[in-house]
Amino acid sequence: MNADPTIQTAALKLRRHAVTRKNRAEISYSVQWVVITLVMLLGILLLSQSARAATVVPCGVPIEEEEWTPAGSPYLITCDVQVDSLSIRPGVTILFQSNANFRVTGFLHANGSAANRIHFTSTNPAVKWQGIFFQEVAPGSVLEHCVVEESGNSGVRAVDCVVDIRNCLFRNNMGSRGGGLQINNSIAGLSPFRIVGCTFTNNSANDVGGAIEALMGTGSLKLVGCHLIGNRANPSNNGGTDSYGAGIYVEGDSEFLNCAIANNRCDSFMIASLETRVSLGGGVFTLGNALFKNCVFTNNIASSTRGGFGHNYARGAAIYSGAGSLTNINCTIAYNNTSGEDGVNGGAVFIGAGPATFLNCTIVNNESDIAILDIPGNTTVHNSLVYFNNSGGEQLAGVTNINYSNVEGATPLPGQGNKNVGPSIGPLTTNPATCLRILFSSQCVDMGDPNPIYNDLCFPPSRGTARNDMGAHGGPGACCWDAPCDCPIVGELQSQAICAGMNATFCVTATGAAPLSYQWRYHGINPAGPLVDIAGATTPCLTLSNVSTNHIGFYSVRVSNPFCSAESHPAQLLVYAACLSLDLYPGLSISGQVGRSYCIQYTTALSTNPVWTSLTNFTLATPKYFYLDPQPARNCDNTQATPPRRFYRVIEGNCP
Repeated sequence: MNADPTIQTAALKLRRHAVTRKNRAEISYSVQWVVITLVMLLGILLLSQSARAATVVPCGVPIEEEEWTPAGSPYLITCDVQVDSLSIRPGVTILFQSNANFRVTGFLHANGSAANRIHFTSTNPAVKWQGIFFQEVAPGSVLEHCVVEESGNSGVRAVDCVVDIRNCLFRNNMGSRGGGLQINNSIAGLSPFRIVGCTFTNNSANDVGGAIEALMGTGSLKLVGCHLIGNRANPSNNGGTDSYGAGIYVEGDSEFLNCAIANNRCDSFMIASLETRVSLGGGVFTLGNALFKNCVFTNNIASSTRGGFGHNYARGAAIYSGAGSLTNINCTIAYNNTSGEDGVNGGAVFIGAGPATFLNCTIVNNESDIAILDIPGNTTVHNSLVYFNNSGGEQLAGVTNINYSNVEGATPLPGQGNKNVGPSIGPLTTNPATCLRILFSSQCVDMGDPNPIYNDLCFPPSRGTARNDMGAHGGPGACCWDAPCDCPIVGELQSQAICAGMNATFCVTATGAAPLSYQWRYHGINPAGPLVDIAGATTPCLTLSNVSTNHIGFYSVRVSNPFCSAESHPAQLLVYAACLSLDLYPGLSISGQVGRSYCIQYTTALSTNPVWTSLTNFTLATPKYFYLDPQPARNCDNTQATPPRRFYRVIEGNCP
């Protein structure tokens, strides 16, 4: 065993300063050897303790109701395992010594911490394991503060289920599709699949989704605060292979908040004559409605090269949108590059279908082609900067609606408030709140749409006065660079059935970035019918007084903040012209002397000094008197809360 370098250095110093006397030299060498021997013994002891601490996971036995702790770490896996119910504590390492599959059929709670992550890794990077496989599991499985690495069959695969993934690192994984994470949800009714605060880096796929492939079916995908950095699709640039979405490939609806998508690359190579090869979406490939807010796309590449007489296309270095709508709000798209030998390809964004919107975006320094290419011709650019792209050449193609934007060209483009001046922007930085932000001297400060709904709200990152600044750091969405500004989350409304003449009240619970505003709406008798705003109904509760059958129908509320709006599901109001209820009332029989007066009283609690409330006076005309308390003891139809119980007494004389 080699000695610690610091000990060797100390020994050399001892030798350099050795005295000539023999006994001192012998002492010096003796000290060196004692120290070295102690270090060797300590190393052997640590290795021995490590070996004893390891836990070998048995083969062929499902993991049920287990908890893995640091005391048993590392856990060694040599074969396929099935997880029925497992909790993993912070600081645990799971080592795969073969190409084993970690299949979850029940639930997995892997809750690490920022200081003590949970590691899923291989003992030998040359021998990849098969990843974590969630197979149609019920909701509730969690991966939090985990590191998933060195898998050869995607880091995590989820089929027809939703897994809560937070603050995890996916690195050095590979797969045929979705190198870091593969989602394949085909069943209806699943809740949105959320990935929060995760980093995907250096993952690769043979052709689709270098970091993530997400097939969402009728569901949706949401990424918040995630980083997709340096992932590859077709990393070997194999001939005869197309590539799609090196950062992420999505089929279905998706939403991205405060994500960084950078240095991803998809490649294709045409090897046969008359062959067509494509590379689509260096950063993102989407087929569905996609929303990006406060996202940064930098240095992504879509590249396609030719080795024969055919066609090769590279389209959408940052984003390729092939179906559905594409919406970008306060996004920075810069220094992306397409490299293909055929056609116009969209150096930053390629829109193959559906409408697209760019609101307060900065789109600069993208190369080799037109920055935004819109094939269907239904794109809106508003309050945005589009400059220094395509080596100063044409910036936009197919974009039909451009207003209050600074677009490079010989003259300002048609539309309101457009400019063509040097934008004066800062440098590319790692801080999205300052990355390529316009400078104080920029002619784009206070030059966006003057409509107050676009006003700047946060200074910094915005400049100047309240009027909108062009670019990604203007408008209300600029407030969201430091932290995600999510849409309001709206609770469920409760349907009601009441009698004519009564009051009906609907209340909603909503959370989200302040300030929240409310607008109640009436659908008529069809929940999918046209919506009509109810005048003056702008508070969390809607009260309808003295209702009649004219109020029958469905009601909903739209909750908004400066960044977006969310609509509740409609609730139904039924109004009955007349109502019948069956209640139980206490009947009191009082016996006494004819001709004398009595008082009936009640209290709601018996105590040392109860408080008595008088109900009625009466004089006995017969030996027995019957009294019915008008307060019911129980509402049999259960539409009202049960009244407080009562205790009764009778006293002689008039009521006090």
